Amino acid sequence: MTTVEELDKVSGALKAAELTLEDLEKSTAEAFNITERYTNPVDSSDFRAPFEETRQNLVRFAARELTEYPEILDVEEVLRQFRDKPFDAQAIKDYVSATFDAKADDLALAKIRKKAHNLIPWGVYNDATQRREHVVEVQGTRLKLHCWLDWSYGLRPYRLYDLAEELAALERLAWVTFAGKNPSETLKVETSFWRYGNGPQCIPDADLLKRQTFHGYIRGVKLHKNGSLYVWMATEEQARKLAEALMQEAPA
Repeated sequence: MTTVEELDKVSGALKAAELTLEDLEKSTAEAFNITERYTNPVDSSDFRAPFEETRQNLVRFAARELTEYPEILDVEEVLRQFRDKPFDAQAIKDYVSATFDAKADDLALAKIRKKAHNLIPWGVYNDATQRREHVVEVQGTRLKLHCWLDWSYGLRPYRLYDLAEELAALERLAWVTFAGKNPSETLKVETSFWRYGNGPQCIPDADLLKRQTFHGYIRGVKLHKNGSLYVWMATEEQARKLAEALMQEAPA
């Protein structure tokens, strides 16, 4: 049995269970001559919301099972398309394939850039254009970036998990830029920057502001309390090319 058939089978069983409750409600009313629904111990309306929630969860589950690239899938968008329609696994598969899988690299690159763009410094306000000019400064083999971290909770700042994701996006952008990897494939590969998001057992509080060494295209990272973030590359040329790639399609 195919995945589509298995999903339709689950949907059919769910619908059958719902109909069984409705039939049980009717037979109970007839057996005990119940004329008011609220006096019936079996009220199928009590189960409508849970059944509907389960059906929606099944649509989300089906979308994840039927895509080749769950990393770029927007399950809520899929649900919006199928919320008011009878469950049809093949229709869900066709929609996911056309909307997400067929555009996997474009969507993945957009996702990577959106996350990495959070590291671009705010820049300086330009009176002539009346807006901030965002610039990624290259200092030899390192890029000067920015990360917002909230230190109000003590020795360890809030938002380190977000920083780990942003650095991972920057590394994936380097894979695309220097190794020519497909953006959609880079999302399937873990990076080493999870160390920032995994608590003091990975990077102790005392070492958080020290330079951390990595072994990908990004060779080092150093945080500063003022929000400055320095990222080292192997060569100055790599630093400049990554800065250019980072600034592509950056928000104004």
